[in-house]
Amino acid sequence: SLQKRRKLFAVLIPILIVQSVWWPFMFFKNQFHLFTDQIDQVPRYYMSITMMFGSMVAGATSEGGGAIAFPVMTLLFNIKPTIARDFSFAIQSVGMTAAMFSIVYMRVKIEKNSVFYTSLGGIFGVQIGLNFVAPHLSAPYAKMYFVCTWFAFAISLFILNQNIDRKVYDEIPRFDSGIVFQRGFFVVNYKAYILTFAGFIGGVLTAVSGSGIDVCSFATLTLFFRVSE
Repeated sequence: SLQKRRKLFAVLIPILIVQSVWWPFMFFKNQFHLFTDQIDQVPRYYMSITMMFGSMVAGATSEGGGAIAFPVMTLLFNIKPTIARDFSFAIQSVGMTAAMFSIVYMRVKIEKNSVFYTSLGGIFGVQIGLNFVAPHLSAPYAKMYFVCTWFAFAISLFILNQNIDRKVYDEIPRFDSGIVFQRGFFVVNYKAYILTFAGFIGGVLTAVSGSGIDVCSFATLTLFFRVSE
């Protein structure tokens, strides 16, 4: 059927594009030695193994592969947080772009207000985090902030899911009802401000660990607005 072919193409097209770039680059530049090189005494091929599982988690949840890469690199392999963060940025620029293509191509329903407003806040949050927060955090504090953020979110979501009869929505319910002031083109919608603030905080966290906007956006939608996971 057309729907089955659409799902197949949504998977195959990103794979073919990435592989058609990766293999020629590795051959012509002779970069296969990277797999045996070490970074902070850790063979780089370890990250290939790590991201096999990280990509599975990213594909099955709303979180990016950096959510797996950062803790593995910093807590298990003892790699510097800045290196782990930059790796997360790089790997997610490919993986999450491929995921975005698949979502759009398959016409999966998305919460457009959340995408717009959290992205808006995230742009400023990442810049402020990279320039004023991350440079002043020591490695232990960077690890601690990541673990605390994820642990708090996991506990909150676990408690919330104990209420199996709770009502959930496919999108933010009655988004326009959040308008508290309007004059001409100037509109103040408190729901938009909440999403923007969540994106800003997520952006700051992203600047520290390479992952944060996805966590804050997902948490705000599911815990505050009761949007279906």
